[in-house]
This record gives sequence, C-alpha cells and structure tokens, in this order.
Amino acid sequence: MRAPQQRWAESGDGVSPREMEEKLQSVMDEYAGGIKTFYEISKARLKIAGKEVEKLKGQTQFLIARDLHELNLAHEVIDRIDVAHVLIKHLLHRRETRWPGFTTNQDYPERDDEEWLKFVNTRLNPETGDVEIVERPYSQVVS
Repeated sequence: MRAPQQRWAESGDGVSPREMEEKLQSVMDEYAGGIKTFYEISKARLKIAGKEVEKLKGQTQFLIARDLHELNLAHEVIDRIDVAHVLIKHLLHRRETRWPGFTTNQDYPERDDEEWLKFVNTRLNPETGDVEIVERPYSQVVS
C-alpha cells in the first residue's frame, strides 16, 4: 500500500504518478480510440494499446510518492491502468460500430443490430485478474 512512498524515501528514484498517467493517456489516445485518431478504433491499434498497457502495468512497481497526495495519485493511476485494460478487451469484443460519430470501429464500420443489439458487460474479476465479458439480451422498455 505504501510501497511508492517507501521507494521515494529509500532512493528518490522512480516514476511519478503524473508521468505514468500521461503515458497511459497517450497510449489510449493514440491506439484505443482517443482524440489523436478522431475516436476511431481498429483491432490492430487496440492490440498495440493492450501491449502498451501491459507494459505500464509492469512499470507500476517503480511508482514513487513524495507525500500522501502522491500516494493517492499512485493508486489512482494503477486503477486507471486496470480500467484501460478492461476497456481495450471490451472494445475488441464488440465487432460493430454502435454509435457512429462517438466511436467508429474501422474494421466493422456498420451497425449490426442482428448480432449486437444486446448489452455487453465487461469486468475485471478481482480474484483471478481475468477480464470477463457477459452478453445480456436487450429488451425494449419504452416504445
């Protein structure tokens, strides 16, 4: 829990939470449908994003925190890396463009209600660390 503070106290060397967050933001913008790609995704770029996020997850062991505020930021960026990992898996799973203009899947540019008119729920299993994806039927509530 306090490892980033201990690293700072022992060596003063490491990666600040802000540096790691900037790198995560850059990866997501460039490869996972961010502003740099005009909110377009593709399987190839998402695979790159996944590899880069995995690298970042490995780098969390080098996070440092000079005070309690930075310690909180360190834990927040670790959580954001987990969220990015889950989001990438979710985006790879859904093979359509559901909301053109919001996010466009270049590999599947059309909306496909026959196959994808359903809810897709994605979560990180806290016990195993696996990403679990569940598809649930859609039912029209208001007509």
